[in-house]
Amino acid sequence: MIVEKLKSILNLMPSIFYDETLLKNALGRVFFDDKRSQNILFIVIESGVIDNALLVKTVNKPAYEAYVNTLYNDYGIEKIIAKDYIGYWFEALNIPYENFKINLPTKAPIKIKSEGSVIDERKEAEKAIRSLSRSEIEAAIHLNTLPKDFANAVFAR
Repeated sequence: MIVEKLKSILNLMPSIFYDETLLKNALGRVFFDDKRSQNILFIVIESGVIDNALLVKTVNKPAYEAYVNTLYNDYGIEKIIAKDYIGYWFEALNIPYENFKINLPTKAPIKIKSEGSVIDERKEAEKAIRSLSRSEIEAAIHLNTLPKDFANAVFAR
């Protein structure tokens, strides 16, 4: 759907991306309900990626990856999103390109602490607090680095 909308803009004004104001206005009118798409589509043009792609006429995998990295490094756009939006412009402008797969980093498994380990950690914290002097505890409470209730509970035992 995005590609069709871009093609409709380009059919009316083929060289629209050379006038930033006109491009922003057109994207705003066509993608009036999708601010994110407006912004990313504009950034792809603003970055010079499409100008470069039009010069080389066919975009190979390394060049496509470099374009994606440009948007990621210079504008903070996630690589998978950058790849999609660059691809939308390629398709709308009929620029031949070699697709590639983005290897997303795998996330480390989340370790869920057992109830026993949480209790052990609490006991260690209590032991550490008991080793503090009264003035150190009062200073920690004053600096909001130690909850007053917790400190009082530890000393009540």
